[in-house]
Amino acid sequence: MSRRLIIEASLVGLGTALMLVALAADQGWWDRHFLPVFAVDRATMVAAEHTARGLIGLSGAVLSLVLRRPLANALIRATTGGTLRIIVAIVLALGAGELILRTQPPHPHDADPLQQEPRRSADTRLGWVFVPSRSVVVQEAGRRVPYSFDAAGYRVSGPGTAVDPEKPTILFTGESIIAGFGLAWDETIPARVSALLRIQSADLAASDYSSDQSYLRLATELPRFREPVAVVTLFMPSLFDRNLLDNRPHLAAGLIWQPPVQHWRLAALLPWLFPYRSSAAIERGILRTRESLRALVQLARARGAEPLIVVPQFGPESPTEEMLRRRILDAAGLPYVHVPLDPSWHLPGDLHPDARATQAIAIAVAGRLRAALPKSLQGRADSTGADPEPHRATPRIHCSADPSSLTGKSMVSWRLGVDNLPAYDRHHDACAKNVGFGNGHDVIRKDGEVGDFADLDAAALVLLERRVRRPAREHLQCPGPRHALLQVPILIGIAVHGAPGDGGVELDERIALLHRRIAPCHNDGPGVQQGTPRVCPF
Repeated sequence: MSRRLIIEASLVGLGTALMLVALAADQGWWDRHFLPVFAVDRATMVAAEHTARGLIGLSGAVLSLVLRRPLANALIRATTGGTLRIIVAIVLALGAGELILRTQPPHPHDADPLQQEPRRSADTRLGWVFVPSRSVVVQEAGRRVPYSFDAAGYRVSGPGTAVDPEKPTILFTGESIIAGFGLAWDETIPARVSALLRIQSADLAASDYSSDQSYLRLATELPRFREPVAVVTLFMPSLFDRNLLDNRPHLAAGLIWQPPVQHWRLAALLPWLFPYRSSAAIERGILRTRESLRALVQLARARGAEPLIVVPQFGPESPTEEMLRRRILDAAGLPYVHVPLDPSWHLPGDLHPDARATQAIAIAVAGRLRAALPKSLQGRADSTGADPEPHRATPRIHCSADPSSLTGKSMVSWRLGVDNLPAYDRHHDACAKNVGFGNGHDVIRKDGEVGDFADLDAAALVLLERRVRRPAREHLQCPGPRHALLQVPILIGIAVHGAPGDGGVELDERIALLHRRIAPCHNDGPGVQQGTPRVCPF
């Protein structure tokens, strides 16, 4: 057999192999080996995977049918000297690229530069922390966002403000979502939970942290606090890939601290450009993440604090995201709250959660923590204090079920109760004749009083319960928005605040729990969009 035929046969074999790979790499294979990426939504990832699969198959076909003879002719004419020159040129190009990359300060390729605002400083044990005692205003997501940090590097409301470690405190640890990227302080999750429970919060989070770094940050800072009430951290399957990296401080088996591994810069770029993960690497990451989150939970409980892992989920879970959540959290019995969110609730041009999403997350977190508060603090969380606008009082929220124990096609994973949401002083607030509940309600005796909507049948999609008394305090009314009224799937979004008789419906953005649109009430009252001029559907 001639040399030409051998080369052509080899090229045909390579092309055929590429086409077979394209056929074998179905969506299940891509899901197993290419993990969700927070900065890229699933639709984009699936489209990119389909494109890559098509290009691989097309390349194989072109190589086998079109390019095999031209390439064979070029390889036959190639000389030893010419081949060596090509090899030397490639090696020199790679070396120059490595030197250029090394002129930049070392930081993980998947993380933002430490000089990017708000600035971080290098830390031997943690990798990096926010620069302490500093305030800056940054242009993000089309608006100016102020950031302030106290002497400990915790994000606070403004210059001159500091977290008092002597006070009862809810500690938050995590990455940029907990740190409040792109949000003013009062829009962040720690600030909102603090407002709901009336307990000081300490935001220990720093951008780009992995689960190991979040644990190390808590372990470093927790001894400073005299009375830690709760510890809240974040886990998102779309951030799981970060836990597989060793280019930052991380924990080996047994929670043994390991320094960052210094890779060749070009080699470090390869996983970023082509983020393939073997099954063995993913399995190691699952075990490592489960161990660090379990250690965080145990550390909190050792100090008498209630641990909670919050799991935000934008849109439906992909099979890979559900697998990671169940294997890491459910399999270990870790306490967490799963918060489904509308996929549009993110910053403009950025996938970080916006103020609507952080409000929904804060409500879920406060609902889970409220029942676990010490009795000395429950009164503080229950008390709303004087408020010139009683219908704007801060809601008290509780969860009546563990979200992880519920199933169903509804996006609602748990039942929220709002106990102290007084309406306007009107005799017609939230009466049965004004709200289109259809057959979804009954009238029962509760606590010795008879009231409309005191309970709903179990089939209803209950969004919230709220107790509203008439001015004379003679009736207890608990309206619960449900599918028959709303005609839409219920998500965490904008919530019905009150249903004034013959006057429309008032919305309260701070309990934002409905999705997109609300169907009009019966003829006795106008629709939500007509209730107040300043409220309209999104």
